[in-house]
Amino acid sequence: MHLSVNATYFKKRINAPDRTVEEALRLCAEGGFRHFDLSCEDREEAARLGEFCALHGLSVGQSHIPYNRYKKADYGEFSARMMQAAACAAEMSSPILVVHGDEFDFGAQEFTLERGLAFNRRLFSPLVDFAAKKGMRVAFENVFLEEKHKDTYRFCAKTEELMSLVESFPADLVGICWDSGHAMMSYGDGHIAALSEVAHRVIATHIHDNYSARDLHLPPFMGRCNWPAFMDALRGGGYEGNLSLELHYGAMPEDISLEWVRWLYRLTDRLSKY
Repeated sequence: MHLSVNATYFKKRINAPDRTVEEALRLCAEGGFRHFDLSCEDREEAARLGEFCALHGLSVGQSHIPYNRYKKADYGEFSARMMQAAACAAEMSSPILVVHGDEFDFGAQEFTLERGLAFNRRLFSPLVDFAAKKGMRVAFENVFLEEKHKDTYRFCAKTEELMSLVESFPADLVGICWDSGHAMMSYGDGHIAALSEVAHRVIATHIHDNYSARDLHLPPFMGRCNWPAFMDALRGGGYEGNLSLELHYGAMPEDISLEWVRWLYRLTDRLSKY
């Protein structure tokens, strides 16, 4: 398995301007990472980043499509934005598009699981078709129910919902991005059993840790995840793709940023040994 990380996390600095994406990639590469979760929505930037990665022997293993659950833009506008992000991912030679299949127009109709499935299948069918033409695959991500948004149900928070969406498309075009932290939020100590149910369809990962109460996006081994059991379940499904860290919060002081990246690489490498 290749070790991967979301590069844009490393744009953040303390009391200083953000790094450029290229600077973040250089930092990560110096720390050991050669494979990345990288997304953008500007074609010129995507072309530039694709050239940068090719020049420096780096690769984009997956790209995250934007989501509309919180911004609540018109779904016509969102669809155009989604397809633009997919075109950018293709420009960067990304093989996988990670998608939140939890969209729904709650203002237009009452939610049911059947309508949730139909809405997301209809919304993302053009994306699946585009990906297929470009030699990419779509990976729908497991999510979790949020207390602050409990009035709007989040489709794909349960494995049976996720699988119903995944299995509505051809198996060679669509799979699952298994988010370890989201699974802990949904299933607590049962997250390994949940992964085991769907591991045979996993084609991408988001690796992070928490304590099953908040989506903290901690590095592995910093929360309650049973990582040896996690890796057994992942391998049991035949997974051979990237182990891709998805970190969100905080930033390190400049003088220890490289040390921090190297430490994250070592943690992920240790995880891969299980």
